[in-house]
Amino acid sequence: NKEKANGALIVKEQPTNKPIYATVQMYSKAIKTSTPKIWIDDIEGSPTKGQTFTSSYRWQYIGIPVIGLRADTTFYGSYMRRYDETYNGDNKRFFQKWHKVKNYDRLEPFVGYEITREQPVVYEMKGQIYIGDKQLTMTRRAAAITTYEGTDHKLKHYGLGHNIFGNSYTASIIIDKMELPDEVDKTIYIYNTGTFSEWAKQKGTLNDIPVPGRYMAIPQGVTSLLWANRIPSMQGFTLKFKDEETVYNRPDVTVKIKYDGGLEGNLYAQRAPALNKRDSANTTEQPAIAGYVKIGLIGENDQDIMWLIEAANTTDGYDNGFDGENISLQTSASIFAQTPEGKQLQVSSQPSIIDKPFYFRTQNDGKYELILVKNDLNHYHDLQLLDMKTETYTPLSNDTTVYSFSSEGSNGNIEKRFVLVNKATPTNITDGYDNGDLLDVYLLADKKLLVINNMTQTNATMTMSDITGRAIMQRSVPQGFSQIPVDAANGVYIVSMKAGKNTKNVKVIVK
Repeated sequence: NKEKANGALIVKEQPTNKPIYATVQMYSKAIKTSTPKIWIDDIEGSPTKGQTFTSSYRWQYIGIPVIGLRADTTFYGSYMRRYDETYNGDNKRFFQKWHKVKNYDRLEPFVGYEITREQPVVYEMKGQIYIGDKQLTMTRRAAAITTYEGTDHKLKHYGLGHNIFGNSYTASIIIDKMELPDEVDKTIYIYNTGTFSEWAKQKGTLNDIPVPGRYMAIPQGVTSLLWANRIPSMQGFTLKFKDEETVYNRPDVTVKIKYDGGLEGNLYAQRAPALNKRDSANTTEQPAIAGYVKIGLIGENDQDIMWLIEAANTTDGYDNGFDGENISLQTSASIFAQTPEGKQLQVSSQPSIIDKPFYFRTQNDGKYELILVKNDLNHYHDLQLLDMKTETYTPLSNDTTVYSFSSEGSNGNIEKRFVLVNKATPTNITDGYDNGDLLDVYLLADKKLLVINNMTQTNATMTMSDITGRAIMQRSVPQGFSQIPVDAANGVYIVSMKAGKNTKNVKVIVK
């Protein structure tokens, strides 16, 4: 059934020399769509940056639940590919991480596959089911892109350290029971199959929202808030190394999954909806969670989702296991939080969600909606969403709040646009919110361009200084977005901005 969870089978105390055979069914939503999806490569340094791509198929990430299955016995008539972290196709462009699966190939448990076909179908996989512990090998050996001319080694080795697997058990993997080594980001990333038309039917609510075509970040420490602490059977998932460990050709590492005590029954269908409730399956020690806001973004052709979680013993920086990156940012529209170091988050756990801006980015101007669902935040008596660009306050009086806004002239720039506040609505935005977040600046390193967003009511002044305090550039900055070329030697600089009583100092690195 396309809306129900997969059945589950967990075998207790079964000797490994006595195999169990079964027929496992899987309903696949992966199909050819009537309208091709169009997207633009906007990755800085990509050999195909600025080019438009189309895709007519939606793909589903899967794991194979039986041992030694030949591809054509079950998947004849489908298109199937196998993920390989080390592979980059002809090594001349990005987006070539998959090998084609041939008819006579033997499919392996826990390998990451993706599949699609013309119409939805129920697959039947017959054979010996996988029972026992599993060790997953994570690599960081992605081949170099010979046409890449930038300085980011993670782009030079496109997909470096990102490993895709499939859950080949006939039951859900308990996320916080997975043994992730120190080198690994303690977040599970699940890719959601679906189309925008399906997602649009959820308009006005975030209940059971699948967010198709997106990864969902599930940090181990807050799994109960996001996805009931489970990876469903036959569901594909991604693991990646921590930033400082994402270095080419460092040794492989091993992720361990226990069969006994590490699995649970399937609660949800083979996709990743977000939940409005916490689930008792979570077994690790959790921070004291005061509450959270789940935020969905809906545009005519775009969608995204994020969480702001208020939890004790977390920081404004990146807390491994409690924060999760937004790894779907190379898409047409996104919302995300950001650490002081510039890491862009889909899940942000902080001591307080108040006065912590979150960001909006789009390639497509038009009308959008934010859907905000709050949970356990009654200790804030006047919780409001502030749109700093339009100076609009929207009270979050109900459990679910919908805010409509427009985007004009964004051109893919990052806007520090929204923030949650807990105060009576001021008569003047600069009286009520004057800590500098109406000014924002960041550096497009590959282009040596400063991107400035001035959301105040006046022109701003910008001064760029070296580490000795010597000013090397000064400019007047109008309201809205500005791009200023930077002609400076490699090094660290401070960009200072002032508009009325609003000030902002940002460190940038020219390289």
